[in-house]
Amino acid sequence: MNLNSVLKTTSTFFFSLALAVFLFAQTGTGRVQGVVQDEKGNPLEGAKIVGYNAEYSITFEVYTDKKGYWIKGGLRGGTWKISASAEGHLADTVNIDMKQLSRNPSLDFKLGSSDILVGNRVKI
Repeated sequence: MNLNSVLKTTSTFFFSLALAVFLFAQTGTGRVQGVVQDEKGNPLEGAKIVGYNAEYSITFEVYTDKKGYWIKGGLRGGTWKISASAEGHLADTVNIDMKQLSRNPSLDFKLGSSDILVGNRVKI
């Protein structure tokens, strides 16, 4: 092997490595999950979970399954605002410091009924 061949092989290797690191950093490895329930502890199927990271202007949207369970992976680290909402219920929002390499806490939501207030009146 001559010097030119070694240099080409080495530069190709380091370029490929740098590209892989760059692409990996763009997608993220953070994962968050949780359960959405009503005030009585019943799972809410079809509840919408929306996450927003202001630093990277990234948004995601997922929905709960019939057990109220939701999960989202491939997230970048940093501060995320995550909201849960469901028809007939009051929405809830929390902030989480998303970690990419360690386990994030479960984000469980209990949504109260929106039947309690209608405008400025209490619904009885």
